Amino acid sequence: MDLSRYAALFLTESREQRGACGQALLEWERQPAAVEPVVSLYRAMHTFKGMAAAMGYSNLTELAHRSESVLDLLRSDPGAGEPLIDLFFRVVDALEQGASQAVEGGDAALSFTALLAELDEASVDTAPTGSWAIPAPAPAPAIEPVEGREVRVEIRPDAMMRGARALIALRKAEGLGTVSGVVPPPAAFERDEFDGKFRFTLATRAPDEAISEAIRAAGDVQAVAGSTP
Repeated sequence: MDLSRYAALFLTESREQRGACGQALLEWERQPAAVEPVVSLYRAMHTFKGMAAAMGYSNLTELAHRSESVLDLLRSDPGAGEPLIDLFFRVVDALEQGASQAVEGGDAALSFTALLAELDEASVDTAPTGSWAIPAPAPAPAIEPVEGREVRVEIRPDAMMRGARALIALRKAEGLGTVSGVVPPPAAFERDEFDGKFRFTLATRAPDEAISEAIRAAGDVQAVAGSTP
């Protein structure tokens, strides 16, 4: 699949996620014990990872993935990550520079060895130990399962890059919950016969309006419809 023509779109959309990372980090600095900044940073990093993976940028994907793994641990104890905020600022800077370099000359020349080593060390340091590793004596309240709903999306017929828009729309949906059962599969978005129509199941507690707004933010979306199975 030739994704070179999607490079400009990747830069634009990934810049949005890096901006979200920066905002979350600033908020985390102001409120080291707050959960929401860490969750926001985690989601933005996850979305960036997905876009980099879709473009075949393996080194960018790996850096985002390792960062996401550490943030996953910190969601239960944000205050423990205060010493790591500077590291995540440096990660975001590296992703910003790396995104441009990947588009210009390919991802293979990128090297994040030092940052990856720091993230690995951070992963060990933040892993639950002691009291964090001991299960709570009382069972946690039952969490209601998130019911999946079918979402149908139609990209405008006159869109210049229907496949890219469809892929970005999926990434937007992933920011709200778990996406599964994509029909046709994302690999088909690049084919000439792809008509811009696809559907998927989204497990989320977000209201219909929020889902529609997020997906339409991908641009060139003509219609969004959904229903609960």
